Amino acid sequence: MMTTLAEAFQVAVQHHRAHRLDQAEAVYREILTVQPDQVEVLYSLGVLARQKSNDTEAEKLFQAVLQVEPESFKAWFSLGNLYQGQGQWAAAVSAYQRAVEIRPQEAAIYNNLGYALQQQNKLDEAVACYQTALEIAPDCTEADVNWGNALHAQGKLSQNQQLHYAQLNCQLGVAHEQAGDWQTAQVYYQQAIALQPDLAIAHERLENPLTAQTSLLSFDIFDTLITRFCVDPDEIFLQVECLTNFENFTHYRKQAEHYFLRNVENYDLDDIYLRLAQELNLNRQDIEYLKDAEIAAELQNVIGIKENLDKVRDGDLLVSDMYLPEDVLRKMLQKAGLEKPVNLYVTAKGKHNGTAWREITNGMRIAQHLGDNPHSDVQMAQRYGIRANLYQGSQLSPVESALHEIGAQNLARVIRKIRLGNHFKEPLKQDFYHCFVQGNLVILVIFSVFLLRMAERNQIEKYLFSSRDCYHLHKIFCQIAKNSEFAVDGEYFFTSRLARVKCSEDYVNYLLHLVKNKKNSAIVDLVGTGLSLSHMLKKIDQDLSLSIVFFHHTYLNRVKKIYLDNELHSAIFSLISPGRLNLNIDTLETLNYINQPMVRDVLKQGENEYVPVFYSHRIPSEISNIIDCAEQIIDDFSHHLNPEIVEEIIHCVDEEDFTRLSIAIYQQLSQHDQLLSYLMSFHAEENQGIEDELSARLADGG
Repeated sequence: MMTTLAEAFQVAVQHHRAHRLDQAEAVYREILTVQPDQVEVLYSLGVLARQKSNDTEAEKLFQAVLQVEPESFKAWFSLGNLYQGQGQWAAAVSAYQRAVEIRPQEAAIYNNLGYALQQQNKLDEAVACYQTALEIAPDCTEADVNWGNALHAQGKLSQNQQLHYAQLNCQLGVAHEQAGDWQTAQVYYQQAIALQPDLAIAHERLENPLTAQTSLLSFDIFDTLITRFCVDPDEIFLQVECLTNFENFTHYRKQAEHYFLRNVENYDLDDIYLRLAQELNLNRQDIEYLKDAEIAAELQNVIGIKENLDKVRDGDLLVSDMYLPEDVLRKMLQKAGLEKPVNLYVTAKGKHNGTAWREITNGMRIAQHLGDNPHSDVQMAQRYGIRANLYQGSQLSPVESALHEIGAQNLARVIRKIRLGNHFKEPLKQDFYHCFVQGNLVILVIFSVFLLRMAERNQIEKYLFSSRDCYHLHKIFCQIAKNSEFAVDGEYFFTSRLARVKCSEDYVNYLLHLVKNKKNSAIVDLVGTGLSLSHMLKKIDQDLSLSIVFFHHTYLNRVKKIYLDNELHSAIFSLISPGRLNLNIDTLETLNYINQPMVRDVLKQGENEYVPVFYSHRIPSEISNIIDCAEQIIDDFSHHLNPEIVEEIIHCVDEEDFTRLSIAIYQQLSQHDQLLSYLMSFHAEENQGIEDELSARLADGG
């Protein structure tokens, strides 16, 4: 039953993320009929209620979360935001203070707490909160602006500082205005005027807002807001041909459309199919059947481009040169997650020849256009005085192109789909998402295929995937193995260097229990020297047929010095052998962080029950927030690993091509200084502590 509920929750979350609020609410409430105290469901319903402007229901749901889990940070924070939106400043302060107690290193809480205190005229306390927020996150512009506004209220800003903060208030006002939050934008413009009464831009913005009431944003549809999973539009016709068994449909369908492209100024899907009927002597029923199949294929292939969908505001304009009817386009946009009311301007060639832009600018003010075609979306829009930007993110990335070229076309499409779902706005989180999807995901798939092929060659019956680095790998491997013909088990193995060196009696029994009745097993890790695993296996007085398999087996002199006995286990295998240059093992370790503490030991609690003993969880909240998304990415990706893709990556891709690609990706990730610099300080500190403890333990005889 729990599996069913978990799956139901994922369905609800998918509806919620796609802004299908009614569908999400229905599934959430269905789950509550079985588990009325499920905190994640209660909280999600509270968020949904706020999205529907039902604050009373939202408050009730957040309070319900706190009845079950009084230390829920996000419930307290959300309650604070709810009360702040209602102007209940004392209640907001109380909620934010509880959130601060639970998570004291979160800049956003201190900023919001400071604002609520400032509204109560508690300026000294507000200033202190803003200062704390800036100590935690020095680049938090909103906290900086609020801090300046509070100091101004205390009469503590110089004239130059007043001008500086007035300009910052205006910048924030414009940002909120462009995001559609006119109410907040007004507050910042008014504060700018309080700081600098003659600031013209603040007065101008209050009088002539950039909101959709007077100025629109416009967007191309295909390859800007949505794109096709199949990448090549012609494949839509191939899918129709396969579905309907209509021989040479693709050829005839393309031929009919080319006729209109050459000879007719304006046409639509009905015109194309009418010509098909004339050319092939088809009756109306056949034509409707084929047309419906094409529309169904288009809907089936829709992918939303999240970063651009998030930019669309109520009332904005979508402009497209497209033969599909408006009702179909709206269904496709809705499937991609766009539920905002928008206007559509659809022609066959109007963008390309400029007639669409001429008509649009006669009756509307377009602040900015975004599209993927350099001629239709940029040059022609600019010719009619519209500021236009080019977007080409829907094209295959270098990694996706490389996968496509070596025969992993379906894998490339899935990777592209997940990349285009990047919902983060902060540069560092965007960067982590990109590296995880374009680098780490591909490496984990390639290593999983390597493990399956190795299991076949060496008759390996079971793999033990080392915690924590192999948490994501284990999920992907099991999904691939399930959809393949290989009979090999995979189990998550609670382990660490410290646990292996200590090698307690319970820990040894735990390992023996995992490989029981398996004649040939192997321990898997992403990167490592193999020294701690070799040390452990030497201490176990059992005749074990255990191999060690790494993605990257490496030599580290600093680690070798820790171990008094450097002799390695006799059966160590790896996809990437030692000696490779420009490979930084810390890259994969940081990309595969999970919110699980390191294992210190494993204790036996029953005949066949073993429980891990963890270190205290020390991952800082700013890092935890970034890596929280990784598990969702893995779950989404695993869902796509169907038998067709597994067949392709196992049997249609050359093993050497996969290996070369994994090394190239690994080298690129190793040179990604921004990612490493952000995560590495924590990683280096944790690693140094582990190595110090290892040295002490081994010096005492292990």
